[in-house]
Amino acid sequence: MNVGRKFDSGFGLEARMENENVRNDTKHEGLMQVKASQDFVTLAGITPFVGVATGWKSKATDNFNFYVAEVGAKAGVGPVSVKYAYRLRDAYGDGHSYHTTEHSLTGGYALDKANTVFVKYAKERGDSDYNTWGVGLQHAF
Repeated sequence: MNVGRKFDSGFGLEARMENENVRNDTKHEGLMQVKASQDFVTLAGITPFVGVATGWKSKATDNFNFYVAEVGAKAGVGPVSVKYAYRLRDAYGDGHSYHTTEHSLTGGYALDKANTVFVKYAKERGDSDYNTWGVGLQHAF
């Protein structure tokens, strides 16, 4: 679950919570995170952005704090939007096996002014190596 607020200046705040079963029903993981992001000036229809986050990760065998740094760009034409992001994620301290980088590409389609459906592909490498697909609905209040 994500809850966030985007301001007219392009600054955004977000809180995120995840609860998931990984690979099978017996391996559980959780995550809580807060994130700040900033969009920059749009040139030729492309808006670059940066983001930083910190949070807490709960795994079956370990609990620890982590940080995230993200850069990317997004663009949109009419109801269609595209976003590319590069993310670095790591644990504070040693010994947690949480250092990863991720490239992701998200495509969205605005159903109306408040609702967007999206598809996301992410390629994560480092202490975890996997590719993921996600489908979702975003609602703006």
